[in-house]
Amino acid sequence: NLLGVLGVPAIDDEDAARDHMIETCIGIMKGIGHSVKRSNRTQDVCLAMTGINVTSRGCDMLATMAYELLAVSLRSLAICSVVAGAWPEDQIETLADDTFALVGEMLQKEETLIADTPLGCVVGPKLASLRQDFSSSLSPSSHLRQLVSRLMVVSKKLSEFSNFMVWRDMHFMWISDSLRAGEVVHSSW
Repeated sequence: NLLGVLGVPAIDDEDAARDHMIETCIGIMKGIGHSVKRSNRTQDVCLAMTGINVTSRGCDMLATMAYELLAVSLRSLAICSVVAGAWPEDQIETLADDTFALVGEMLQKEETLIADTPLGCVVGPKLASLRQDFSSSLSPSSHLRQLVSRLMVVSKKLSEFSNFMVWRDMHFMWISDSLRAGEVVHSSW
């Protein structure tokens, strides 16, 4: 369990999880456990989404990517915590640079894979925007800190957009059902 390696306790209270601070190899970080909970909830939303194939597939794809990026972020923190002091700073920076490049390539490949598909119409522009934000140049120092921060932000934005897509389409379907029935309905959505 990566959270255990980082010393993140299991906190059930949402506000406490969001505000919990932990000392990491790159300084004090806040809300790591909350980030994992958010990804879990997003995955649950996607699994409950049925009947709208493109939205369901898009939600699942983005939630999976959010998980993967969060895992890379936590893995980077865990490696850094284990090797802190044992590796020279330039090796840690090189590891961060390599990881940064690999994640940029992964985001580009996902974007390319869906480019000419209905899924590309639904999530492609958001994915392109997030990839561009992630791939902007790093400052000259503290590459690992920047990598982890950007991974956490992109993971959060992917989860938020997944949830938004589901809400938007479910709301549209509910309004359509209500208009068709001429009254407020409680449809299965």
